[in-house]
Amino acid sequence: MTVRVAFQGELGAYSEAAIARYFTEYEPIPCRTFREVLETVLTGAADYGCLPVENSTTGIISEAHALLREFAHGISICGEVPLRVRHCLLGVPGSSIEKIRTVYSHPQALAQCRRFLESLGVTGEHFYDTAGAAWFVAERGDPTCAAIASREAARCYNLVILREGIESDPTNTTRFVLVQRFTARDQAHRDFRDDSD
Repeated sequence: MTVRVAFQGELGAYSEAAIARYFTEYEPIPCRTFREVLETVLTGAADYGCLPVENSTTGIISEAHALLREFAHGISICGEVPLRVRHCLLGVPGSSIEKIRTVYSHPQALAQCRRFLESLGVTGEHFYDTAGAAWFVAERGDPTCAAIASREAARCYNLVILREGIESDPTNTTRFVLVQRFTARDQAHRDFRDDSD
C-alpha cells in the first residue's frame, strides 16, 4: 500500500530523499512549513510526516524540536533516517560559477556551505526550502542567480549543476525523524505509564 508522507519543502527536497530511504512506495505531500507537516499528519491528511531534527555541521534544528514537543499529545516518532547531505550549486542553463552573484537556499544549507560562498564572494539569500530555491531560480531564469539544493532538485527544475559537494564538512549528515498520529494503542500505553509514575 502506498503511504502519504508530508514533508517541508518542494519536490526534490532533502526531506523527500530521506522519505525515499525509508519507504519503498509513497505519495509525497509537500508542505510550506514544519508546522504544516505536523498538522497534516494530525488531521489524517498524511499517514506520516518527515522532519529534519539535527545536522552534523549546524547542530540541532530548534524549530523542529519545539514543534515535536508542542504536538507531543497527538504525534509520535516512529522512525529515523540519517542522510548524507551533498549540496550542489545549481544555475540556469548557460550560467557559470563566474556569473553568479546571488545564491538562494534554506538558512541551514547556506550555513553548511558558508566557506564555499565566502570563497566566491557572493550574497546568500534565505529561502524557505532548498528545492523551493531551485524552483525560484529556474522560474527567474537569471544566470547571475543560483540555488543550493540537491542533485534531484536540479533534475526536477531543469537546472545545471555548477559545482557539487560544496558543503564545508565532507561528512555533512542530517538526521530526519518520521512521525505518525498516536494510535489508540499508543495512547493506552502512554496512559499506563503515566498511572505507573
